Amino acid sequence: MLVEIPDLNVIFGLVSAFIGGLFTLFVYSRLKADSASNNQIKADSERLEFYERQLIDLKIKLDAIDLENLSFSQEIPQNNTYENKYNK
Repeated sequence: MLVEIPDLNVIFGLVSAFIGGLFTLFVYSRLKADSASNNQIKADSERLEFYERQLIDLKIKLDAIDLENLSFSQEIPQNNTYENKYNK
């Protein structure tokens, strides 16, 4: 069986096209990873701000509940002793 070996220029062209394709794939993956990380950082910061606002609102609500509980306990004195229950 006879196999024809192509010219050196053809082999060099195929090898350079293969290496160029690998280089292009590498550059594309790097650029895509960088742009994805920028989008991810933006999404993470927005999510962090949202949860921070939620936490602040929750803290305000809890403080309001604590103030309501303190005001009710100060207005109504607790005199529930054993003697007061049965002396009436």
